[in-house]
Amino acid sequence: HEIFDGPTLIKIDGEDKRPLFISVLLHGNETTGFYAIQSVLKDYVRKEKPLPRTVYLFIGNVLAAKENLRHLPDQPDFNRIWSPGLLEENKMAMALIEKLKGENLFACLDIHNNTGKNPHYGSVNKLEPEFFDLARTFAPQVVYFTKPASVLSLAFAELCPAITVECGMAGESYAIDHAIILIRNCLDKKDFAKVPPAEEDWDLFHSVARILLTAQ
Repeated sequence: HEIFDGPTLIKIDGEDKRPLFISVLLHGNETTGFYAIQSVLKDYVRKEKPLPRTVYLFIGNVLAAKENLRHLPDQPDFNRIWSPGLLEENKMAMALIEKLKGENLFACLDIHNNTGKNPHYGSVNKLEPEFFDLARTFAPQVVYFTKPASVLSLAFAELCPAITVECGMAGESYAIDHAIILIRNCLDKKDFAKVPPAEEDWDLFHSVARILLTAQ
């Protein structure tokens, strides 16, 4: 927050010009993605080596991150703004999508944390082999969902293989290490599989409903 006063898109040139889009801090208290990409970039700087692939890094809700909150009370959820709408945040998200339409994106990683001790998994919004391959680069557990329709990964699924990555609870060192492995693998990856994985190599779950419990 001392460097950026709001959502910021950064382009870092690499050897392969098909960019990897990485989103971190869409929720300000989900810090794993931020620390993971910070570690990866520091390593390439230290070794004085270029990235294997160009990266577009989107740093989301920095003001909420300052307060260690998902979002501020007067803000929308930054992972519910990726569809046309009247809010300034909707307009920002649509402008970003429009900017990247012609960039021939390689893949999209939207890195999140859970609020409980969930196993790590990747979520996809299209039932296509390239999406499955990308998700399995992170974990053998894959969740398919299409609602809510205003999440980042669903918007980017129209541009390239895209996943929402759920890295367990924020603050866990294993979560950061796991996200680092995913980012490195996607920087080095040349292409995605064109056929679905064998049944024994993964588990696919379909999210069909949300249950909201309220106190009486």
